[in-house]
Amino acid sequence: MDWEHGHKYYTDKDRLDILGLNAEFYDDPQSKTDYLLINDNGVSKVIRLSNAASGFQSVVPICVLTKFYLENDYTISVREKISETHNNYIAHNRDCSLFLEEPEENIFPETQYRLVKWLISAFNNSFDNSLFIATHSPYILSAFNNRIQAATSANDKNIAEIQDIMQMNLFVDFDDISVYEVADGEVNDIKNYEMQLIDANSIDSVSDIINEQFSKLLEYEGN
Repeated sequence: MDWEHGHKYYTDKDRLDILGLNAEFYDDPQSKTDYLLINDNGVSKVIRLSNAASGFQSVVPICVLTKFYLENDYTISVREKISETHNNYIAHNRDCSLFLEEPEENIFPETQYRLVKWLISAFNNSFDNSLFIATHSPYILSAFNNRIQAATSANDKNIAEIQDIMQMNLFVDFDDISVYEVADGEVNDIKNYEMQLIDANSIDSVSDIINEQFSKLLEYEGN
């Protein structure tokens, strides 16, 4: 239901940029088909969303529906077709809770970073809305950590320098987030309150094992 209405806000004259990936989404109401306009080294081409790479098929619905919930105006006809409770959320663009399950699926680490940046900007520019992410990706947690560190480091003296690295609307306050790991039937808080960061390594312990093995193998190089 939501996709049916949300994707229609983007036409060929009002396309939605997808994470700065040289791709813009739009719906063609005449053919009832969703398209991507791709800019490939200065050459533009149009492809059906259904024929696009799996990464685009993963992130486009996230971007379209996030904008649908947070930013667009909703006509009476659209609101009447959505349940009363749901309508209460989106009609005012407030008190909206968006749940994303494993948004990293099918997308490269760089695109995961872009997606986090885009989501933070969208929610920082909205009011009284909440974002919930279930993820196995250390890249997503690390991307949040950069934004938390920016907010922690910024002060009146260095704000200009900090904003040269990261725009202020991408800052994340450590106190505004909750982060939990589910392991062995237990739920554990993985916020590091001393460092004021997320313990992203807690879900990437395999990297330590791989690096340790590699270091041991290097000892035998040339022997």
